[in-house]
Amino acid sequence: MRPPIVGQGIDDDFVKLQDVFSSAQPGETIHLQGIFQLNDHTLRVEKSLTIVGDVINAVKPMFQGGGTTTVDSVGKPIALPALDVVAGDGSVTIQGVDFISPRVIAIRVAEAGGLMISGCRIVGLQPLKVGNLDTATGIIVGNLDGARKVFGKLIVSNNHIDAIGSSSQNTLGINFNRAGIDLRFRATISVEQNTVTNVTAIGLDFRDLMGEATINGNMIDMGAVGVNTPGFLISGIRCLGTSQLEPAEGVYTVANNHVRCQLETAAGIRLVSSSSVVPLNASTVVDNEITMLTPVGADTLNAGIEIRGNNTKANLSDNTILGHARAAISLIKFAPASKFAPATTTLLGYFRQQFNPAEADIVLDTGVSNTTIIGPNVRAPGTIRDFGSTNPSIEGNYEVLP
Repeated sequence: MRPPIVGQGIDDDFVKLQDVFSSAQPGETIHLQGIFQLNDHTLRVEKSLTIVGDVINAVKPMFQGGGTTTVDSVGKPIALPALDVVAGDGSVTIQGVDFISPRVIAIRVAEAGGLMISGCRIVGLQPLKVGNLDTATGIIVGNLDGARKVFGKLIVSNNHIDAIGSSSQNTLGINFNRAGIDLRFRATISVEQNTVTNVTAIGLDFRDLMGEATINGNMIDMGAVGVNTPGFLISGIRCLGTSQLEPAEGVYTVANNHVRCQLETAAGIRLVSSSSVVPLNASTVVDNEITMLTPVGADTLNAGIEIRGNNTKANLSDNTILGHARAAISLIKFAPASKFAPATTTLLGYFRQQFNPAEADIVLDTGVSNTTIIGPNVRAPGTIRDFGSTNPSIEGNYEVLP
């Protein structure tokens, strides 16, 4: 077995560690100790490897810095992470490593056929300008552009991400972009027991998934500062479908998460699709606790849980929503002029505890159809504001407001 690689906290650390990653055999385990000074460099993992901290002595290795921005051959701005995984169809594990003050992106997984990122800490994530936008993300899995190249069992668990940023900066915790390749090489995602704090945009973000995702037991605290971009869907957890070319909307289970938002354009959990190809279908949102601390009279983007756009058969049950916002639960068209609106949604056993809505507990937009509402489990009546939905079915202690 290869002896542990020890960082000295000096400029030569990057070259030494990159040589190890490059010369290692596929499937090898690399043990790390000490502090590795990355400056503005990017470490690349180009094969199946397991990278682990010093589990025997319970002292995590530390990557200091890393990441930068540059431009490609045609002048397009691009972001380079501290650690870049481009492993083809190889499986990669990153476990028990701390990233201190990485720039732009701490970990990016652009190519992999299986992944585990566990027990890592990302602290002081620093935004840099990429084009016109100051941005930073703790962990990115997948690619927004080009071919899909990440598939298989993808696990991101027990990590801690703390970002910094202002209202002019877009920071995210964990972001999955277009995971899964096709109906044969799908993605099975598990994002569990992570803590994300002080992000300005989105805590956990999932886009155009080809497969299934379980999002369970995470803690998201958005903090008091949000990105100041009109119409931006600030969210604790966002499941997004945008693909107009392929049936890549995914199936999501969002359960047992704790989310805290203080921004008037934020939703604690947001399921949203603008796709005209297929809707987000059969999403489950269950047993989450969401605390909204947004101004009374907040924006129409504001809700504890929002179902937006082309969604069908979403099932919401036994969620607890606290604090104050426009609504506890909002079902709304993708945009005012859009024809896409949620259909056949079930709201069951919503727990209305110490919540003060600016509009109503539940808001149904025009175009929403076939909503079933059963509950809530409260003594005082819940309230519903219906702006013109069709065929709602309401059982339980609710007052429909004029």
